[in-house]
Amino acid sequence: MKIRDWYFQGWERRADEQGKKQFYYTGEYYRFRDGIRPVRLHLTAAAVVLTALYLLLTLCPTEGGMWRIAAIPQLLELIPLIYLMMAVVRLLANPEKMNYRQYHASWLRGRRSLWWSGGFCAVCAAVELVFLLSGQGVIHLISELLWLAGWIIAALLSFFCARYLTRQRPDTFTE
Repeated sequence: MKIRDWYFQGWERRADEQGKKQFYYTGEYYRFRDGIRPVRLHLTAAAVVLTALYLLLTLCPTEGGMWRIAAIPQLLELIPLIYLMMAVVRLLANPEKMNYRQYHASWLRGRRSLWWSGGFCAVCAAVELVFLLSGQGVIHLISELLWLAGWIIAALLSFFCARYLTRQRPDTFTE
C-alpha cells in the first residue's frame, strides 16, 4: 500500500488534450450539511476568544503563573493557537465544496488544534490549582482564583468547540 501525504491525497497527474501533464483532483469532496457559514462563525469566534484569553492570561501572570512548571504548558499552548489561526484563515477562504486538501487544512486542523488547546489549558489550570493547594504563600488570592478561572474557561471553551466541530462533520460526495 502506498502511503500518500494529505497535501496530495485525491490528486493525480495526467496529460491533458495537448499532452501536457497537469494535476487533476479525482478524490472526494466535502460539504457541511448546514452550509459552511455556521462552522466559519463558530471556529472564528472560538479562535478570537481563545487568543484573547491566552494573551490576557500570559501577559498578566500571577505567582502561580510564574512557576517554572506553569510556563511549559503556557508556552506549548501557543502552538495549537497558531494552528487554529491557520485553520480559521483557510476555512474563511474555502468554498462550500472542499477538496481533501482544503478539508484537512481547515476543518480537521481546527478540530485537532482545539482538542490540543483544551488539553494544554487544562494542564495550566491543574498547575495553578496545585500551586494554590500547596500553600506557597499566596499574596493575592483573588487574582490567583481569577487566573485559575481563566484557564478553566479556556479549556472548557476549547473542548466544547472541538466537540461542536466533531458533530458538524462534513458529508462526502464524488463528482
